[in-house]
Amino acid sequence: VPRPHLGQRLAVMPSEGVRVLTEHLKRHKAEATERISVLETEAVALKQTNDALRQQLQTCLDELDFRHGQIEQLKLENTRKWRIEERNDWKSLVDSVQRDRDDLQKRNEELEAEKNDLEERLEQMGTSGGVRDPSPRRRASSSGSWDEPM
Repeated sequence: VPRPHLGQRLAVMPSEGVRVLTEHLKRHKAEATERISVLETEAVALKQTNDALRQQLQTCLDELDFRHGQIEQLKLENTRKWRIEERNDWKSLVDSVQRDRDDLQKRNEELEAEKNDLEERLEQMGTSGGVRDPSPRRRASSSGSWDEPM
């Protein structure tokens, strides 16, 4: 069996390294793609929750507006004593609606923060090499040579 000369051996070794590196990159890309898919699904779910909470908030604000109109109408139509009692009832209702609104606003802010965190994590995954940047660019490798576009 003839032995390959030095040039042939060198040609085989880099191609094996390229194959190993290619396999590693394929696995890494598949994992990153799967994680992105999971995060995108979570982002969609959070957006739907956020939209639902915004709708609930708007409903509460509409009802609050309606109730304020009713309070004004009752003030004009009823006696002073009855108006005072009714006003106290409405204040309690308004306070309750305000608490609900505050709770919804707080939950909305939490969801916004969580969404921003997920977007930041997605962006970090994109810049940490886990996700391929769609814009071609060249970068220097640790050996000082220029790699092909990523």
